[in-house]
Amino acid sequence: MKKIALVVFAVVLTIGFSLTISEAAEWCWKMDPYIDIVKVTVTKPDPLKPHKLAVGRWYDATNTFPVVGAVEKSVDGLSLIISLHGTKDNMSKWDLRAVLDPVTKAGTWQISNSTETQSNSGTFTRVNCLSLTPLSISDGPSATDVK
Repeated sequence: MKKIALVVFAVVLTIGFSLTISEAAEWCWKMDPYIDIVKVTVTKPDPLKPHKLAVGRWYDATNTFPVVGAVEKSVDGLSLIISLHGTKDNMSKWDLRAVLDPVTKAGTWQISNSTETQSNSGTFTRVNCLSLTPLSISDGPSATDVK
């Protein structure tokens, strides 16, 4: 009886721990060469499925707007793809797509507005989420300030 109780406890502990570490992670990037910062919480609702929900904020020197999307493995399994949609104001809706290294979570990004009349691209550089404050985002051009 003791062995069964010990095994059940170990299984519950293992499952509980694996669910805790896969529940959510906070990821932050600077959208080089611009000042924009993207901060998302990536959740994994089902540990058996690779699809993860991403929700968060996109910051520049004067604006912050909500983003929502997903993180998934690429078709070849060699990288992660993050796709986010954000609305900067009533007239400005942006789609962001990044291809990330699965280990460093850094990579390249591309954005386009909802009418596909404006687009931009650059490098997604990981930054420490704990060091981010509205004051840490410097003045300068935003990735969405394209003409």
